[in-house]
Amino acid sequence: GGGIGGLTCAVALKDCPNIEINLYEQAHQITEIGAGITVWPRTWEILQSLGLEEELVATLQDGFRKDQSLGFEFRISDRKDGFTFHKLFTKGGSPCFHRQEIQNTLLKHVPEFCHIHLSHRLIRCEESEDSVKLYFKNGAEKTVDVLIAADGIKSVGRESIPNDGIFYTGTDAFRGLIPKETFAQLYPGHRTLEDPIIVSHIVVYPISRGRFINVVAFFTSLENEGKPLDRPEIREATKEEVLKEFSGWEDEVIQLLSSIEKPTCWAIRDQYSMKTYVSRRIALLGDAAHAMRPHLGAGAGQVVYSKLNDIYTDDQ
Repeated sequence: GGGIGGLTCAVALKDCPNIEINLYEQAHQITEIGAGITVWPRTWEILQSLGLEEELVATLQDGFRKDQSLGFEFRISDRKDGFTFHKLFTKGGSPCFHRQEIQNTLLKHVPEFCHIHLSHRLIRCEESEDSVKLYFKNGAEKTVDVLIAADGIKSVGRESIPNDGIFYTGTDAFRGLIPKETFAQLYPGHRTLEDPIIVSHIVVYPISRGRFINVVAFFTSLENEGKPLDRPEIREATKEEVLKEFSGWEDEVIQLLSSIEKPTCWAIRDQYSMKTYVSRRIALLGDAAHAMRPHLGAGAGQVVYSKLNDIYTDDQ
């Protein structure tokens, strides 16, 4: 896969030219769906170790701070008189990026000996004693020594390892980007213009050097957890349904949500725990191994950390 996990794996192997690396991506170009991503201190240290710091810092609004800075402000906002109940401070704060910015930076650092194959959707794989045979939707076939499956929550590689599958959590999220300049003109002084905020279950922070405000607004029907998902995982939404879902919340929330021009709605899925992420010649990476709900803001960071840790451990 050509997402953050697969690219991080390729970059982490840049000092291993004796290994033939082939990276397969199902899309016709490497791109990323979704918008914002928060990078916490440990993940940031790893990105630094991969030589990505200078290029990533250039995409931050105020650069990277090394002191204790505001990570997130937490508010109760599901009422008219909302209030802040906690402020989280961490080393460097919580640098926030557009996913595409991280992906593009990783792509620039992929070693020359890594061969990237686009328009290759894996449909099945067969593991034998000494190899793995890959079959792609375009008819191509490839035999490899080891398969690292970073192919997401619907992983094909995971089918070769005992697992209980994935399930719908009963939670959905409205997502959208708001141009900061336009929003500032409408609502000068709005707290989300500068600081990352978590209000009840809405996550808001600036990305792309502060040009956009990333908004993710969660809502849950507990009775639907574990039920089959009988609709698209990602769909277009309307501003009216977003505002209806959060009716009665404090004014700043309504102002924020009403400023999303083209909201989308994402069904949140999760994966039952697995006893192992590896077989003899297949290893799972990222959402393929341990998909997690986005509430801790650590999914992409976890895949970066786990992959580099695996590679360094194996090297030692």
